[in-house]
Amino acid sequence: MRILVEPSDYPYLENMGDVTMQRTTLSRLAFWPSGEIDVFTDDIARFPRCASNVRPIDTVGRTAWMTGYVHRVRRHLPMPDAIRDGLLNLERSVRLRMPSAIRGQVRAFYDAATQCDLLVVCGMGGITDVFIPYAPNLLDTIALAKSHGATVVLFSQGVGPLNHDARLRRRASEVLKTVDFIALREGATSPGLVAELGVPADRVMVTGDDAIEYAAENAGSGSHDALGVNLRVARYSKVDRSLIAGLREVLLGFATERRAPIAAVPSDLSPVVGDAPIVSALIDGYTAVRPGAVTDPASLARQLDGCHMLFAGSYHAAVFALAQGVPTVCVENSQYYREKWLGLRHQFGAGVWIVSLADAGWKSALRQALDQAWDSYDDVRPVLMRAAQRQVVLSRQAYERVHAIVDKRLSQ
Repeated sequence: MRILVEPSDYPYLENMGDVTMQRTTLSRLAFWPSGEIDVFTDDIARFPRCASNVRPIDTVGRTAWMTGYVHRVRRHLPMPDAIRDGLLNLERSVRLRMPSAIRGQVRAFYDAATQCDLLVVCGMGGITDVFIPYAPNLLDTIALAKSHGATVVLFSQGVGPLNHDARLRRRASEVLKTVDFIALREGATSPGLVAELGVPADRVMVTGDDAIEYAAENAGSGSHDALGVNLRVARYSKVDRSLIAGLREVLLGFATERRAPIAAVPSDLSPVVGDAPIVSALIDGYTAVRPGAVTDPASLARQLDGCHMLFAGSYHAAVFALAQGVPTVCVENSQYYREKWLGLRHQFGAGVWIVSLADAGWKSALRQALDQAWDSYDDVRPVLMRAAQRQVVLSRQAYERVHAIVDKRLSQ
């Protein structure tokens, strides 16, 4: 049994949501304890050695396989898909045979993709025109594995938006309608999109996010009196540093009036693009900052354990909070994040307030949402925790379904 795993965080496993989803996937693949599991990574030296049958595979080979002269020419000279695909296949065939410094890595990628029995795509929101060239490369990897007979499954997926690149949307339709199973992390927007793309309904299931089980299991009995603060400044969130001063004004004013301590809750720990410096800027000068640092998923859960509510600008900080029964105010400035938040509201049914930073009156709307979320804690907490448990059950059922699909094929 050969399994190839596509994670959502290649470089250094610094995004706590991605780390948790990857751990969930790898632990649940224990259906096949003797299986050989390859996991893509950008840094083999830092890849966590989680089990003896799990080994990293460098993405250098895939990058070389997915790029080349044909792609460069296409950017300047558009060509019909059939011609592009023919030239691309020819170029790749040559690349597998020509001597080069990375030919071995290209061959390793090709062998992993074409010889695997099962390709597993971990939880992510990667199939979207927000992430190009990643999304086309992922779809090409799926198509390559599928063309050589692999079973292909995707867990904990947020799909879309796919509004700005017609070629990518066509490619997503071509590839996704061939996969064996897709578990969606939300039922608000993704089901309609995958149906439009032609994915058969009997291959789709809405389960919730794969990080929920870990977050719920690590919910403790903390003081639950703090305001948790998180924010994602990134190209894909369209939240930039110009908004920090206004957000800080509202958050610190609210915390002061409520006499609430503040807990810093970064969920991406990258020293370059992570949340920690942004969160520090938001709470700078506040006297009652609760000690504690997020260094891994367990410490992220502990930080939220002391929160009465969370102000969130990143998806998995909100997932962890809601799974622990913590009401959450979510801010967005892009369709990509708006759909994330609508998905969480759909999955949990309560405890999610969404504020658009694109609206002229966002400060007053944010303050109103903070007040409502804070005051809702006692009523909302049990609703959120029941919703989390329902999603854990559905998520596990999805993996059981894949187990049955693969074992049936292997027995034929």
